[in-house]
Amino acid sequence: MLRSLLAQLILLVCLCLAGTTAAAHGMEMAAKVLVRTGGGVAVSLYDANGAPVSGADVRLNPGGKLAAAADGYTGTLSLPSTGQVKLEVRYGDEQWNSLLELKDGALVRPSEAVLLTPAESTLDHGGWVWLLVPALVVVAAGAWTLRGRRPPAGTAATRMLALALLLTATTTLAGCGAKKPEGLDVVTRVSGQQVEVTVTTTNKWAIGKDGHAHLYLDGNPAPVTIMEARYTYPKLAPGKHSIRVELTGHDHKPLGVEKTVTVEVD
Repeated sequence: MLRSLLAQLILLVCLCLAGTTAAAHGMEMAAKVLVRTGGGVAVSLYDANGAPVSGADVRLNPGGKLAAAADGYTGTLSLPSTGQVKLEVRYGDEQWNSLLELKDGALVRPSEAVLLTPAESTLDHGGWVWLLVPALVVVAAGAWTLRGRRPPAGTAATRMLALALLLTATTTLAGCGAKKPEGLDVVTRVSGQQVEVTVTTTNKWAIGKDGHAHLYLDGNPAPVTIMEARYTYPKLAPGKHSIRVELTGHDHKPLGVEKTVTVEVD
């Protein structure tokens, strides 16, 4: 009886750990930004399903806070004419960031909707240890229950304890065996000053489903994050440009697969 109750308790703890691990990934947030002459800014937010998001705290740094409007968030802010501005979005307990690039008062990058980068969490810096420690405690409890004896084969307690230990192992190692791409190919098509970039991956790894791609133009440290296999730069200056494509996980951490191509715009 005691062993059965303990097995049920272990199972409950494992389920809680699994839920904690899943919750750590958070939701995805995309933004469409419009900068008007004179510092007018409009931001629209969307979730992973493309549905509008309301009730968020949206700020530009430097600049200030945007006010909620019927179709998003708007405001007239004091922005630098040329340089980078940080878009900060807070929704509930989560926060996302993105760098915007301005030139002569106009938004240069991103030119389309961009996937926002989640703010760093404790799990990104070893916080997974706080999941590992209770998992080890659960395993130790199971071992203590079985010390010096073998539970009767086929009993409910044995089956529940085995399931609990299995859930502990899979929860602790969640993400370790995630599918990773083996390589990628980048094809570009130039039409006037527009440059279309198409990214194909191997090993059935799909952009948007299994992770994202970061596009770095001419060594710019602020990438364009894409969730689809195709992206178009609407207007590049004449001359040669380098585009580095880097594949990342959903946490935006590089997977070690990248490729750089060169294009020439007339």
